[in-house]
Amino acid sequence: MAAVEKVLIVGAGLGGLALGIELRKHGIRVDTIEQQRTHNAAGIGIAQPGNALRALEKIGVKQLCISKGFQSDQYRYFDGAGQALASLQMLRIANTDLPAMNFLSRSALHESLLGAACAAGVNFRLGTTVESLRNNADGVSVKCSDGAVDTYDLVVGADGIRSQVRQQVFGASYEPIYTGCAAWRFLARRPEDLTYQAIYLGVGMRTGLVPISKESMFVFVVTNEPDAGRVQPDRFKAMLAERLASYTAPAMRDVAAQAEKAETIVYTPLEEVVMDVPWFKDRVVLMGDAAHASSPHVAQGAAMAFEDAVVLGEVLGKNMPVSAALDSYYIRRFGRCRYVQDYSRNIGKEGQLSDSKACADRNEALRKRFLVPQPRPHEWVLNENI
Repeated sequence: MAAVEKVLIVGAGLGGLALGIELRKHGIRVDTIEQQRTHNAAGIGIAQPGNALRALEKIGVKQLCISKGFQSDQYRYFDGAGQALASLQMLRIANTDLPAMNFLSRSALHESLLGAACAAGVNFRLGTTVESLRNNADGVSVKCSDGAVDTYDLVVGADGIRSQVRQQVFGASYEPIYTGCAAWRFLARRPEDLTYQAIYLGVGMRTGLVPISKESMFVFVVTNEPDAGRVQPDRFKAMLAERLASYTAPAMRDVAAQAEKAETIVYTPLEEVVMDVPWFKDRVVLMGDAAHASSPHVAQGAAMAFEDAVVLGEVLGKNMPVSAALDSYYIRRFGRCRYVQDYSRNIGKEGQLSDSKACADRNEALRKRFLVPQPRPHEWVLNENI
């Protein structure tokens, strides 16, 4: 008999769905609760680098995601005037026959995982969250907001950066840390020649144009925002227009015009969660943003959650004591996730320079390193398997 037969996953986001699929492969009963009343895919678009595709292949939804996305091997960097700075040929680490990156809408990714989770037999209860946990070495007694009371072999907090599970188990020691930046995201019409991810580096900001279909791209604009406070949605367009005005590149003028007509603009202060202690206590464990939320500058947030799901599913599927399985999960994941947090933070600092001279020096260094005399492959450090 397996040590874990019945698991509660708190949170039906990308990581929670992926884990549910993995656990069902081992015959583990999975109940998933989600505080939203509908299966809602928050966000606009998402980039899936090679290690994300590799994890999605193990989960079983890679090909579906590929069919719904737009693939490319290239990143290109430009300054605010549109001058080329770098052309990076990304390595195909998931499969040599598959482009290095897959770009798709967040809703398409969520729908792919949700369909697979439902087909696998994951049980869902929406509009529900954890009211109380009584955690011990033999099981977890859970009372939910819908009045249900049950006992589980394991509870997994996959409930995001403001995890209620983390708060209940670890207290307020690991609250999100604001990075000083915010991201603006919206959908726009894709120029026909945009077959790669384009990054435009401004002063104190940068903008990414990411193709997700033949017709569409998603746009992200990361800006330095000293005040982490929430911005009222009726101010989004005016504030974004003010920030985009510093760009003179023709492509960015078109982006600014499309931003004014965008149906939806998502504004998100960028935060991190940095935990030094093991991500579990007795039989409650954290994964994804609940344990190691990072800034999005290297497109690894969802990838790390998918890798968490693969590793946690693997160790829980083995007939070993729960404490040993969770130790194995934490040891395998901690260093990799911490590296991503640190690396992304440093990339963010370099990309968000607010001094004009420092920005010019950074741009010239990029041009010399990556553009002259020709583009060269860029080796992503997470090539090794999880």
